[in-house]
Amino acid sequence: MTIRPVERSLRQTYVPGGEALAIFLGTVVLLPVIFLIAGGVIWWRRRRA
Repeated sequence: MTIRPVERSLRQTYVPGGEALAIFLGTVVLLPVIFLIAGGVIWWRRRRA
């Protein structure tokens, strides 16, 4: 009795250009800017206290 390995097929996902740009801007630009602003606000509030 043998157990054959499961054959895995290669699955590709295609992302349209507009969605790829939105993902890029959200992860590379928007998230770091949000963290920088949040850090600046925290720094400013601690500095004033």
